[in-house]
Amino acid sequence: MKHSAGQYAKPDGSHINTCESFFGLFKRGVHGAFHHVSKQHLHRYLDEFSFRWDHRGVSDGERTAKAIKASEGKRLLYSQPSRD
Repeated sequence: MKHSAGQYAKPDGSHINTCESFFGLFKRGVHGAFHHVSKQHLHRYLDEFSFRWDHRGVSDGERTAKAIKASEGKRLLYSQPSRD
């Protein structure tokens, strides 16, 4: 899309608004809460914000309950993360 040229959607209706909106949510989270994201853990931050995005239409309590339910049967490991 060429926003500078006034193009926000193609004639067939395709657009990138959803992508821009997700990236805006992620960027606000990084600047507002985390302040720095290392390349090594970027996938973890993106997973968290993907979960937030997928559950953006529910209350904070419902989102928390879904996160807890999704963690059932999983172990939290304190091992050193591998370097890619």
